[in-house]
Amino acid sequence: MVNPISPQPLPKPKATIVIPHYQTLALITLCLRSIRKYTQPPYEVIVIDNGSKDESLEYLKSVKWINLILREKVENNGSWAHGSALDLGLKNTFTDFFISLHSDVIIKDYSWLSRLVAPLEQNKDLVCAGTGKLEEISLAYQLLKKMGDIKGLFRFLKRKFTNMPDRPLPPYIRTTCAIYRTEILKKENLSFLPRKDLGMTSGQFLYYQLVNKGFQTLFLPEEELKRLLSHVSHGTMILNPFLGARQKTISTGLRRIKRKLNEDWVKELLEDSTLDYI
Repeated sequence: MVNPISPQPLPKPKATIVIPHYQTLALITLCLRSIRKYTQPPYEVIVIDNGSKDESLEYLKSVKWINLILREKVENNGSWAHGSALDLGLKNTFTDFFISLHSDVIIKDYSWLSRLVAPLEQNKDLVCAGTGKLEEISLAYQLLKKMGDIKGLFRFLKRKFTNMPDRPLPPYIRTTCAIYRTEILKKENLSFLPRKDLGMTSGQFLYYQLVNKGFQTLFLPEEELKRLLSHVSHGTMILNPFLGARQKTISTGLRRIKRKLNEDWVKELLEDSTLDYI
C-alpha cells in the first residue's frame, strides 16, 4: 500500500481486517467507507463474500483497496457461513493481528484500530481482545423483548444489574469487532466455526479454547467500543428475511436501519463514493 500523500511505500501492515459479507449493500458500503475514512494506514482488508447475488457483489468488485474473496457456493448459511468465512480470511492473513469485523459495523472514530491493537502490542502474552454483545438497543426495548418470558426476564435483570451472566456458559468475546494474534490462531489450528452440538455460535468455541489453553484475553469496556463504532445488529438477517429471522425482528430491525441511515454522519459516508477508490 502507498500513502496517497507521500510517494514512499508505507510500512508493512500489522493488522488485517476480515469482514464476512452476504447481500447487505448499504451496510457493507458504510462499513468499508467508514474504515477508509477513519483508519490510519497501513492496514489490510479482506472481504469474504458468501455467494451474494444482488447489487452488493458489483459494489464490492468496484472497491479498489480491498482483497475480495468470492465464494460461489456456501454449504450452510447463518453462523456457519460467517465462521467459515472468518476461517478463510484467517488462512489469507499474514499480518501480526487478525481483526474480525461484522459487515453491519460502522467505524466513527479515528482511534478505533489503535485502541484495538494497543493492548496486544503492550502485552505479548495477550492473544485476544474485544467485548461481548455490542447492541444499540435501549434498555426499555430489551425489557419489552423479555416480558413474555418470565425466566428469561429474570436472567436478563440478574445479568444487567448484578453483572452475572444470564446463561450457564461464561461470557465470551464476540466476532463483531475483535482482535486476535494471528500466529496463535494458526499454530493452535483454531476455527471460528460454530458448535451447534454445544449451542455455540461462530467464534464462541474458539474463544473458550483460547481460555482453556491458558491464553490471556481482554474484555474491553462495551461503552468505550460504542464510542468508536456503531453496530446495527443482525443486519444480514434483517435484510435477508429468508435466512430465518422472526418477522418482529425483521420489522424492528428495518426501522433501526432506517434511523441509522438518516443520521447525518452516515448520510455523508453514503454520499462519499471517493472513499471506494482512494
